[in-house]
Amino acid sequence: MQGGLSTTLMLDWQFCQLVREQQSRTIERKPEAPIGCAGENCASVMDHFTRSKAENVSHRWPPPCVPAQMRKSSMHEGELSLVPRFLKWRQAAWLGLLITFVVIPVSAQEQGQFWPEIDTYFKVNSKVRLSFFAQQTRENDKGEDAEIGPSLDVYVKPLIKAKRFVFFQLDESKSRLLMLRNGYRYMPSTSSATEQRIFSEATARFPLTWGVLVSDRNRVDLRWINDEFSWRYRNRLTAERDVKIRSYHFAPYVRAEAFFDSRYGKFSRTTEDAGATFPIHKSIEIEPYYEHQNDSSKSPNRQVNAFGFVLSLYFLSR
Repeated sequence: MQGGLSTTLMLDWQFCQLVREQQSRTIERKPEAPIGCAGENCASVMDHFTRSKAENVSHRWPPPCVPAQMRKSSMHEGELSLVPRFLKWRQAAWLGLLITFVVIPVSAQEQGQFWPEIDTYFKVNSKVRLSFFAQQTRENDKGEDAEIGPSLDVYVKPLIKAKRFVFFQLDESKSRLLMLRNGYRYMPSTSSATEQRIFSEATARFPLTWGVLVSDRNRVDLRWINDEFSWRYRNRLTAERDVKIRSYHFAPYVRAEAFFDSRYGKFSRTTEDAGATFPIHKSIEIEPYYEHQNDSSKSPNRQVNAFGFVLSLYFLSR
């Protein structure tokens, strides 16, 4: 017992010497007051274990000479972090709004259209989620009008069981094999027809090798454009992969979508996208992307190149 305690004290004393050397190099590089108790004499470690032995109390790790920040980080060692720890939620929210409405619109003025979007999600329970979307529309030639409306998401247990997978994203639906969504969209316009839309969609997800996740979304839009009814079928395929750099996770993706419009009796539009989702807080995610759109409903075809930016906010029920 005495030999084990001596060995432990010797290891702790050596550890403290390393901590003091690191702290002294930090102070020489940036002179400021020492953090925590790192400036104390490492003899306090010996006193700490002596008292622990006398009081028959097991010693704690790390010893008192370790700075407070190092003690805090050691408690989370091995934890998979989704977001940088230096960002508080208010800072992250302001950063997302700044990028959405100031930085990217200015840079996109001379490069093509810019489509900002804000999505808000509210988790009701483990199977139901409410959401509200507000974005700049992509339906007219100029892309200057709004599209707003609520949605209801329901996670459904698939008939065929798949291998369990984990996708480190704030969007919980990415870890569900099947999701149903029903919603309403109102699209007021000052330059073209006003549209109201009711839609239903089903999204199936298939985890593949190498951590790739493939999503197949099938959607039906019931549209009233200036009180004239039409419908549209949309099929979108997405391939994405979770990427980890140290403890930070983000997900680049590519996707393509085809639109069948009942007014023209054909697939009249296709889109190709490339982007990535980046969590910047435990409840905030940003998604910059590029989209190429080809509209063949009328001759000649209309080509649109646009930069989009999505700010997603996630809230949990209490």
